[in-house]
Amino acid sequence: MGNVFYGAVGLRGSDQYWYVADLLMSKIVDSPVTNAIYPTVAATASLTDLPPRIHNLPITYLAGLAHQSGVSDYVSWVSVNVSLAILIAVCLFFVAKIQGYSYSFIAPAVFLSFPLTLWLSINALAEMSLALGASLIMLGSVVASSTVRSTTRATSIGLLIVSAGSILMFYTRDSYALLFPAQALFTIWICRTSRRRWLLAAPSLILTVVLTALRPLILPPYPHAGVLSQLMAGTPSEKGQMTSYYDLAQAPFSLSEFTAKAAKGLADGLLPSSPSEVITESAVLVVIAVGIFIIQDNPSSRMLKSWALAMLGIYLATSAAFQAQNRYIFVLVPFVAVFAVGLLDQFMQHKRANSWVSVLPWVVVGSILIGCVAGSFLMAREYKYQAETEMAQTRKLGVELTREPSGSVLAVAETSQVLPLTYAAVPRPVIALNPQISSPEEAARLIEDWDVRILVGASQADLEYFSHAVDLASDGRATLTTRPTFEAPGGPIQLWVIEP
Repeated sequence: MGNVFYGAVGLRGSDQYWYVADLLMSKIVDSPVTNAIYPTVAATASLTDLPPRIHNLPITYLAGLAHQSGVSDYVSWVSVNVSLAILIAVCLFFVAKIQGYSYSFIAPAVFLSFPLTLWLSINALAEMSLALGASLIMLGSVVASSTVRSTTRATSIGLLIVSAGSILMFYTRDSYALLFPAQALFTIWICRTSRRRWLLAAPSLILTVVLTALRPLILPPYPHAGVLSQLMAGTPSEKGQMTSYYDLAQAPFSLSEFTAKAAKGLADGLLPSSPSEVITESAVLVVIAVGIFIIQDNPSSRMLKSWALAMLGIYLATSAAFQAQNRYIFVLVPFVAVFAVGLLDQFMQHKRANSWVSVLPWVVVGSILIGCVAGSFLMAREYKYQAETEMAQTRKLGVELTREPSGSVLAVAETSQVLPLTYAAVPRPVIALNPQISSPEEAARLIEDWDVRILVGASQADLEYFSHAVDLASDGRATLTTRPTFEAPGGPIQLWVIEP
């Protein structure tokens, strides 16, 4: 907790600006909407009918409740993430306890001290809810599989917990729909010895099917061009970042380009690219591999290994199909915590069987925990430095925007510049365009429809693009007034004000 208090000084990042800006929007307009407007919604949304959050996820509503109660926007996210981390730690304790491990208290200690846990506790991101879903699946599977010959109530409860975990993960990220086949196989395995167990499994299966079908109604997604466009992100054919949000047309799919991208993404997902990834990503992969091959098999441990393989497969598939990000591997950290305890317990049992006790395992465990805390401190220090710098930049940008005429903002800057701008501009809508995709005529139409008064770019080419669009929108009657250049988190940006 000390590292959390030390590092959690404010907001920084990329997607984090969306997550926090949407909290502010919800409090202002009393509806879960976003002020981030992309061409995929610009034609159908309006100033009075804003689109749903770009990340319309269950955890955003928990953070929203905290914000509605009076907690600041960023602290709302930190408080929710820390609360979920503690809940995960409790789940892991019971998983290790049900497994019969003698040192079950070490599992929550490993999880809470792990550097990625610290990083994702103080960042406004949704990964903590994915880790909670994984922990619920672990807990449900050991409850159900460790009681195959015991009470039917425990079996039913275990299956419901697994269902809750898989639904939470699917509601948080689409790729976790790949968990449903694993859930079906797990249910078949649990029910294989008794027809009566299929009656016990019915509630969990019905819950999964119904909530999966209702997801678009419960949490409406932000429109994009389609899955094929997202799969082509990061390939030579892509016209810029987030093309699936900038271009209404489905991107042509190239198998050769996708294969090359997938190979690179898979390599990035497996191999570290920085020292921080050695102590996070590589450590996770090593412990998962060692745990799967060395921990002794029993019904519940086999299930944990199977779920770990499923999560690992989804992590690698996401890295290959979309992009590799270090935070995506966090879903495996709960397994690392339990596997670490399982390996320790197995080692200590071997020593007792040989009638001698060694302090070496405890020295190793203590060293690992100290190393985790030290790594967390270094990550907290890095976060603090970045956040203090970015907070000063976004605060200055926000102050400047309050001085400008009311109206929407039209931006053609890079995504890393647009996201902080979206946060600083709340509640103004920020319409993002890519000049390589959207013509000046389309920009002119958006200027009229969205009452745009402020333009944001980063180059002379952007000014020429805007000048043409403004001339079209105003029949040459409006002029552009240049404002000073601002240093934004993603790089310097230039503001222009449309003067009628």
